[in-house]
Amino acid sequence: MHGLLRRRLRVLAQCKAQKKKFSPKYVREMEGVWHLQSGPSPSLAAHSPPPSPPSSMIHEPTAPDVYPTVALLLSESPFSQSTLLRAYRSTVPFLLIYLPSSESSKTPTSAGDTEMGSVCPNPTLTHLVKPLAFCWERNPSPDPLTETGTSIVGRPGLWWQGRKLGNWTPSLPDLDAA
Repeated sequence: MHGLLRRRLRVLAQCKAQKKKFSPKYVREMEGVWHLQSGPSPSLAAHSPPPSPPSSMIHEPTAPDVYPTVALLLSESPFSQSTLLRAYRSTVPFLLIYLPSSESSKTPTSAGDTEMGSVCPNPTLTHLVKPLAFCWERNPSPDPLTETGTSIVGRPGLWWQGRKLGNWTPSLPDLDAA
């Protein structure tokens, strides 16, 4: 895909497999983890000088962590409305993904429908990855458990300019050449 600049993102992820709806407390916990992992608070850093390492440990300066950090919460149970609202309003770049368990995705919820997952990025994350878009990709597949003989199976996907973004693994340096 020409014109798309690839860049790294640091992802902090937490998975939950609970029967009850996902509560906002997990969003608050992840916000705390995100703030701890994204570096020191500027106000705290101004008041406390960094400790000086022993001279035997001094080496070339390293670049600061320049990769943006994203918070990812995955759940087998649906998100409550208050959880979605909390994540939506957060300044932390959040992605909530609901992945129904294989048992619940085969159980019809009403008149032949099956439970479908969802992908919910908040505005902070949407702005960070613009122009990419998160989508739930659906494909009908044969399933004898539903009245119509089909069920909706799917997965989260990342799209750009109306097309699914392919997998990408950066090439590794040739270790034998060194």
